[in-house]
Amino acid sequence: MLFVWTAISFSANSQEVVKVTITTKTAVTDALEKCKEAGKKEKMGSRDFEVNEQNGKVTLWRTVGALTKADFYCEIKATYKDGITTLNIRMPHTPGLMSSNWTKELKKITKHLELPEMMVGEYFDGIE
Repeated sequence: MLFVWTAISFSANSQEVVKVTITTKTAVTDALEKCKEAGKKEKMGSRDFEVNEQNGKVTLWRTVGALTKADFYCEIKATYKDGITTLNIRMPHTPGLMSSNWTKELKKITKHLELPEMMVGEYFDGIE
């Protein structure tokens, strides 16, 4: 019985996402501005823009779907430590939106990022 309860609570709290970590030697403010510009190139708006010298966040989004509208969005959180800005970019799989490859969708955005000394980590697509 405990196994069934654990499986149910895990599935209720888990979500399918695609994510990647990018590091750069630019300031948090500049990095997030470049992320907003990359989103614009993929016809995405921005919201939830909050930033200071040590951390910040921005959400890129676009409403998609012909019959049923859904928000397709990408959350970006930035932190600064020891001269390195780390961008944690996370895109939840949008219910009702059919995509055969969510990693490809995230790569469409990140390919437009041009940051100094940028290092892109491994893309993860799965349950978080």
